[in-house]
Amino acid sequence: MNRTREVEVQYIKKYAICPKCGAKRCGRHSIGRRRLRDLGQEKPLICRVIYSKHKCKECKWIFSNPKSEIFAIKRGRFTLSVMREALKCLIECGMTYEKTKQHLLKNYHVKVPIPTMNDWVINFEAEKYKGTISLEARYGSTKKKEFV
Repeated sequence: MNRTREVEVQYIKKYAICPKCGAKRCGRHSIGRRRLRDLGQEKPLICRVIYSKHKCKECKWIFSNPKSEIFAIKRGRFTLSVMREALKCLIECGMTYEKTKQHLLKNYHVKVPIPTMNDWVINFEAEKYKGTISLEARYGSTKKKEFV
């Protein structure tokens, strides 16, 4: 019996606009694949995101389809919904890293390492995720939590 549920999401386009120089009709260069862990209901959930990469004819820039960044931050292994839930527990609810880890594992079947959550909190407080991730009722000032 398979204990993990897998979902496939495709964002493949033939042409895209270059984010660097604005050139239109940049052809598809290759196909990228990512496996992201997401919040599961009854068992762990893996999202397989398949997206197109494009190469600009003008500036030779290789870039990915921007829709592929809807699910996760660059080089991330967890979806934004996992990040949001962890940050909500840590910042708004004031839970410890260990309690947040147990909460995510018990309720959503996703195992997030404590150093990863610590990086999320540091980057969130430094506003590196501005425009990507937001908490509904964020407190004005947050306490800095350090990994022990």
